[in-house]
Amino acid sequence: KWLEDGKKIELKNVASYFGPLSLCINSNINKGYIEANIECNSDRKPQQIILRIPHPDGKKAVKVTGGVYNAATESILIKDFIGIGNVKVEF
Repeated sequence: KWLEDGKKIELKNVASYFGPLSLCINSNINKGYIEANIECNSDRKPQQIILRIPHPDGKKAVKVTGGVYNAATESILIKDFIGIGNVKVEF
């Protein structure tokens, strides 16, 4: 239910092992997609990011930009993370 249409998950500069991290996930399910933006620009930023972005009704993605989709885990892998990542998952 967290990603029903119009809902947002947002974290701003939360403390992490990798330094301050910000994440914003916006659900536009009625338009057929969910977008996520992640930022971690510290010297210790991770090399990869995995985001789990499930459809609220259990549908699988038909197109993903910004990462590699794993249907089994409903997650997106951002390889070679450069400090900023943008993902769009279309259903």
